[in-house]
Amino acid sequence: MRLVAAALLSAALASTALARSLPRFPLYKQCDSRWGSASMGESDALQHRTLCSDGSAVTSVAMALAGLGSVIANAAARPDSVNSWLQSSAACVADNCNDLELSPASLVPGSPLQYVGKRFSPDPEVLASALEDGNTVLIARVRGSERHVLLTGVASELSATFAVHDPASDAETLAFADVADVVEFRVAAQNALLPVNLRGSVLPVQEPAWNLEVTGGKFVIPHAMPLFKQCDSRWGSKMISTKTICQVGCYMTSAAMALAGHHIKVSGSGATPANLNAWLRSHNGYSGNLLISSAIVNIDRSHISWPSDAHHPKNDVSLSAIQKMLKDGRPVIANVNNGGHFVLVTGWNSSNPDQLAVNDPGFSRASYSYKHDVVGWRLFGMKFA
Repeated sequence: MRLVAAALLSAALASTALARSLPRFPLYKQCDSRWGSASMGESDALQHRTLCSDGSAVTSVAMALAGLGSVIANAAARPDSVNSWLQSSAACVADNCNDLELSPASLVPGSPLQYVGKRFSPDPEVLASALEDGNTVLIARVRGSERHVLLTGVASELSATFAVHDPASDAETLAFADVADVVEFRVAAQNALLPVNLRGSVLPVQEPAWNLEVTGGKFVIPHAMPLFKQCDSRWGSKMISTKTICQVGCYMTSAAMALAGHHIKVSGSGATPANLNAWLRSHNGYSGNLLISSAIVNIDRSHISWPSDAHHPKNDVSLSAIQKMLKDGRPVIANVNNGGHFVLVTGWNSSNPDQLAVNDPGFSRASYSYKHDVVGWRLFGMKFA
């Protein structure tokens, strides 16, 4: 699919803060079995294209969306949801639904990204500067092909080589000489790109953990998960029993993030703390203000389970086991702050695995220590829907 959707990223992204030189994009492969066979637009006998065969541009866009915290239909952006959103929100070009173009009426208000244009003769120094400043999203087409990759950084200034997320191959770099052209998007929201500690404001609702200001090492994030805040004005004041979601809803909000990231619906809609709380209240899912973990299974028994090894009142699960669960897509909810708080674990620091990347529903933290902070686990069984 060609990138004729000039305003695609502008339409779908929510305001977010980027941390310079950090790994901020998940790596999606267009032939992943979860979405590779999905048709791109309308299919016909002569021109049936799938994400696996022609979806490098869509997959590159999905990586950018997920890395910047975008949520589509209340779930973390990924190639299949971006593809479906394109089909439902865009018009076909010359009756060819493999080329989709958004109309101005379909743009989502408030996006911080603006379409800049396509650079047919890009200057490598300009591209490198934009990437190092962290204020630009660049999707490059590989010379002599229709393959697109997401530029993620500068691999070598000396050889003019860029670091990339390549949805079609295992390549991790792309020489500037192999760049045919580049589509550029820029963040327009004031101060959106400053590190969290310099902005002096509350974190955006859907900012993923790997975008936050952390030091040392590269974070490995196997599966993108949306970030919900329990005190979000859309649901923070809603009652659990005698207290509100904002007051005591960290565990439930962490579970909502896991459900949304796995594309599991609650009462027919994408999971949020609001509709999960409503469902739990009407299905005996609370004991007072305490969440009954096993009750969540009844939302969708084909995709959710509460295994015998799910509840751990102390930190007795090995770090290697936690890493395997994350790789396998199993939600990992950690009990921290001496047992008074829950967070959704999303990954680990490759240089210092003790440092766990998290989506924290209550505080502006990007990571917790496995050894010093975690005092227990809640380990749902969950399959991607």
